[in-house]
Amino acid sequence: MSRPAALPFDPTPLLRTWATLPTGLPAARLPDRTGTQPENLAFLADLPFDTPEAQHAYVRRLRARAAPANRFAQDLLPAQPGLDALIAGAEQHLADLATFDGPSGLLTQRPERLFMSVMWYLIDYVHQRLLLGRVHYPFALFFLNLCYLYVDYCFDDAATSPAKKYRIARYCGQRLQQPTPAYDALSEKIDALMRLFEGRYPRTTHPHLYDRLRETFTIERRSMQYQGMGWRSQQFFLRLTAEKGIVTSLCILDLLYADAPTSPSPAQQALMRGFGFLMQLIDDVSDYRSDQRAGCHSSCSHLRPGDEFEQHVNRIFQLIQVLVAQADQDSAFAHHPDPEDTTRFLESFLVFFTLYAVGRHPELFPQSYYQRLSTSFLIAFADLPKVYALDQKIYQYIQRYYPDELGLAIP
Repeated sequence: MSRPAALPFDPTPLLRTWATLPTGLPAARLPDRTGTQPENLAFLADLPFDTPEAQHAYVRRLRARAAPANRFAQDLLPAQPGLDALIAGAEQHLADLATFDGPSGLLTQRPERLFMSVMWYLIDYVHQRLLLGRVHYPFALFFLNLCYLYVDYCFDDAATSPAKKYRIARYCGQRLQQPTPAYDALSEKIDALMRLFEGRYPRTTHPHLYDRLRETFTIERRSMQYQGMGWRSQQFFLRLTAEKGIVTSLCILDLLYADAPTSPSPAQQALMRGFGFLMQLIDDVSDYRSDQRAGCHSSCSHLRPGDEFEQHVNRIFQLIQVLVAQADQDSAFAHHPDPEDTTRFLESFLVFFTLYAVGRHPELFPQSYYQRLSTSFLIAFADLPKVYALDQKIYQYIQRYYPDELGLAIP
C-alpha cells in the first residue's frame, strides 16, 4: 500500500496545545455577559416556520426587543441588512441547487439533502463574516457545497454497494486531476460541476485551488478508510480529526478568496486552522450517537460517559478561549469595520455549537454538569431540547414549502 501524500501543514502544534489544556471549565464568562440575565436559547425553537414572511418578521422583532446585555443571542443573528441578505441568499441557494440538479432529482427529491445544504450554507455565512467582514457567497463555495452533497449521496446510502462507492471515489480522484468521461447519472453531475469550476477558475491560473480540493478529497477518503478501525487509539483519531478539520477549513478559506483581489493573511490562515480543528471536535461530539450506531470512530468514541466526556468538552471550551485570544493578538479581524464585534461573534458561535452538541446527549453527562454549564454560559439547559428540535422544524419547513416554490417532486 502506498503511503498517503504529505499534508501541507503539521497539526502537531495544535495537538500539543490541546494536550496541555486544563480539563476544567474556563473560569471567565463570555464578554459583555454581566448585565441583564438574557433569555435562554429556547427562543430558537419558537421561530414560526409557517411561512417565510412570518419567519423573517419574527427574527426582526426578536432583534428589536433584545436587551443590550444579551450579546449571546444577538451575535448569532446578523444585523440588518445582513439578515435580509442571508435569508435571501439561502433561498437563492436552494433555487440554484434545484436548477443544477435538474430532472435527475438526486438531491432535490431528498429533503434531508436540502436541509444539509442549507446548514452548510449558513456555516459558510460564518466563514464570510469572520474572514471577509461581509456577506459574499462566491460560486466556489456553492461548488464545494454541492460536491459534498453528491458524494455524501452515494456514501451515506446503505443500498449502494461497496464496489459502486469505490468506483465513484476513484472517479472523483481522477476527475480532480483531469477531465474524465462520466459513466452514470452521479458521475455526470460531478463532471458538470467540475466543468463549471474549471470554466470559472482555470487550472493554469488557479492551481492552488485544485491543490486544496485534492487535499480535501484525500483526507475525506482517509477518514472514511479509518472510521471502522476501532482498535486504533484515541490519539490516532484525535490527529485525524485535526487533519480533517484543518484541511477542510483551509480549502474553504482559499475558495472564499477565489474571486477576491487579495489573498488570505497569515493570521487568517492560523485562525482557520484552529477554527477547523474546533469545528471537527464539536461535530464529533454532536454525531456521537449516530457514529456509535454506524460503528464509526472519532476523536471522542473512546471516551466513557461521565468524567471523561466532561473533561473532553471542557478542553473544547478552553481551546475556544485560546483561539479567540490568538485571533485578537494576531489582529485577524483588523480589516473588519468592528473587530471587537467579530471577536464576540466568533466566541459566541463556537460556544453555542458546543452547547448544542452537549445538549443532544444527556446520556453522556450528569445533570450537575448541565447546571455548571448553565452557570458559566447563562443557558437554561432544561430548555435546550427545544433548541435542537429546530433541526426537525427546518427539515419540515423545506419539505412543506420548497416543493411548490422550486417545482420539486418530493415524495
